[in-house]
Amino acid sequence: MSARGWIVTGTLTVGLVFAALAQLLVPSGRAPLYDGVVVQEPYRYLSPGPGQENSPTSYRATLPVASGRSSAIAAATQELPPQAQLIAAPGAFVVPPGATALTVTIEPVPPLAPGEVQGNVYRIQVTDQAGAVLMPASGAVPKVVLRAPDEPVRARIGRFAGGAWQDLPTQHGGQPGIFVANPTALGEFAVLGAAVSAPGAGLDLRLVAIGVLVALASAGLLLFASFPPR
Repeated sequence: MSARGWIVTGTLTVGLVFAALAQLLVPSGRAPLYDGVVVQEPYRYLSPGPGQENSPTSYRATLPVASGRSSAIAAATQELPPQAQLIAAPGAFVVPPGATALTVTIEPVPPLAPGEVQGNVYRIQVTDQAGAVLMPASGAVPKVVLRAPDEPVRARIGRFAGGAWQDLPTQHGGQPGIFVANPTALGEFAVLGAAVSAPGAGLDLRLVAIGVLVALASAGLLLFASFPPR
């Protein structure tokens, strides 16, 4: 085999080894997504601390009632990506007799109780023209999508009910800090979870080990290229 062939083979082998080591040392429970570069605005806080952005946006829209059924809903705040969303198919909410229009609102509200709240609390509601709150229909699965400022540990979406936060079955939304739940009622929601340590608070020894392996392998490849087999 030529020197170039040895270099290519060695490079591919080292790449495969690194991929395996990375998965073993820092395992991921999710398949990678290939959606291009995700651009995220800084998180906007209702009650910002030092150095944090303020002025989170809200959502409000009036939708028609057709044949006694609620319209499809795709509601989202205006951040990029949105910090709160409500998504529902037509007929997802029980419409009272005589209702002619529905109002969908999403608004940030002050924290309701102590807890591992990451980011803002959002009040999400669907009401009729008289202000009556609508409930999801039996078998309907409206989606509440919330964004957290970071990627919290043990993250889940919570709904405030009975004076306390109630955990909801939660899925990751595929982008950093995005989480999805299917509540059986609307109300106040937030992402719950332990905050991620501040940058520089400590070193992840697994990542350090990967960095050392990468450096050693790079040095080995340079030596291999300088002194190819005869």
